[in-house]
Amino acid sequence: MSRFYIFCCILTGLLNPGTRDDDARATETKLQGRWIQSELTFYEPNSAIWKMIYGRELSTDNLADLFVNRAVLLVEGDRFTFRNHQHEKRVDVKLDPTKSPKAIDFLIDQEKPLLGVYEIRDGRLYLSIGDEKTRPESLSVQADQKRRFRIGFQRQRP
Repeated sequence: MSRFYIFCCILTGLLNPGTRDDDARATETKLQGRWIQSELTFYEPNSAIWKMIYGRELSTDNLADLFVNRAVLLVEGDRFTFRNHQHEKRVDVKLDPTKSPKAIDFLIDQEKPLLGVYEIRDGRLYLSIGDEKTRPESLSVQADQKRRFRIGFQRQRP
């Protein structure tokens, strides 16, 4: 009897069509709130990424420019708002937490969204963003990978 019960529980869990939706809602809930930029790594990123997050391309020769223009990210539902002292950009996103790594599409241009991956770990949100054709295969950014952009955010507590 107990084996049959365990088998039914496992089968129910596997066949439950609401599981993916529950995972997506749980991930979306974890993303909600205000995040402060804590890190930035890039190699020749797409200019659309700079414009989305900072409003313009930042000077890679001037570290102060990168520090002064740190981004704040506000996540409300399926909308990301990137801000700094000179810029604010709202972007709808589409999440797929069932992929590995988790996929995110930034819907700046509905026909050509920016493709990325994300991870939430230890109170931090990491985004690795490619371009409209190529989704990064991981969150890591290597010097030999061109047009890569990774940004990390620390959750801001109220």
